[in-house]
Amino acid sequence: MVGSGAHVFAVMGYVISHQQPDPEYGGIVSLNAITLAATLGESVETVQRAIDYLCSPDPKSTTPDEEGRRLVQVSQFDYRVVNYRKYFAIKNKEDQREGNRQRQIKFREKKKTATQERDEKRRRTEADKASKLIYQTEDNKGVKT
Repeated sequence: MVGSGAHVFAVMGYVISHQQPDPEYGGIVSLNAITLAATLGESVETVQRAIDYLCSPDPKSTTPDEEGRRLVQVSQFDYRVVNYRKYFAIKNKEDQREGNRQRQIKFREKKKTATQERDEKRRRTEADKASKLIYQTEDNKGVKT
């Protein structure tokens, strides 16, 4: 795909983000050049050329399945995503990373709250000790030893 143009990468990005699991084909995506052109802000012809490019054999592809094609047309607007499992795994990893980020944020907030509560308790304990020491000192002022 290197050197194929931004429109091809835009269509492939759309494919990866909109693909759906399918029991028969693995992964499938619906592509209508007219609606996709409006979505991407490109001409219908440019989007159709990108779809055609993604459906054509690529001898330089690192994936030899389907002669390097990225998409295989199965009906008028439906296309099988050749590397569906690969892209699905990437998407799952991204979901895992996001989940890990959220859990880490919660952990840090919880840790920060616990630290603040511990520090506050320590300050209160020290204030109580100082207060008791002052009372003891005042009580002992009149006492002769």
